[in-house]
Amino acid sequence: RLADLRGAFQAEQRRNGELFARCNEASEFCKTLSQENEKLQGTIARVAGRLREARTELEALRKERAEAKAQRKKERDLQKKAASAATEAAPTPTPAPGPPSVFESGPATAVSPPIAAPMLPTPDPAPVAVDDSMPPPTMIPAPRGDQADRERKDRKRRKTEGGAEDFVV
Repeated sequence: RLADLRGAFQAEQRRNGELFARCNEASEFCKTLSQENEKLQGTIARVAGRLREARTELEALRKERAEAKAQRKKERDLQKKAASAATEAAPTPTPAPGPPSVFESGPATAVSPPIAAPMLPTPDPAPVAVDDSMPPPTMIPAPRGDQADRERKDRKRRKTEGGAEDFVV
């Protein structure tokens, strides 16, 4: 019976030693994970800081662009106003005194029709070879307004950016 107890005691000591070694390994692994986690948190904080800086710079550039756009619009409006004022200020020509127009009431007179210049024959353009294997030329659609495209892209980008949240560290 004593031999059985000694065997059980030694088995428990071996098991205790194995568990102690596994516990030490787990402790070392946790320390390594903690160090890597701290490095990662630092990296995330730096990236979040750069992201905030980039967003503030982007917002400043957007405001600057909007101000420049408003300034250009004001300048165009001023130019239009100046052009319209110049046309309004210009005196309208008055018809010179002379014989009355055909449409005005007065005695009916015979008016001769104007003489047309003789028509000269024009040379025929060189014949163009038509290749039946080629498809007929298609109409190229007029390009859409760059401004409309930009506005649509801006709205789409703002919509996708709305769901992104800043990292909080």
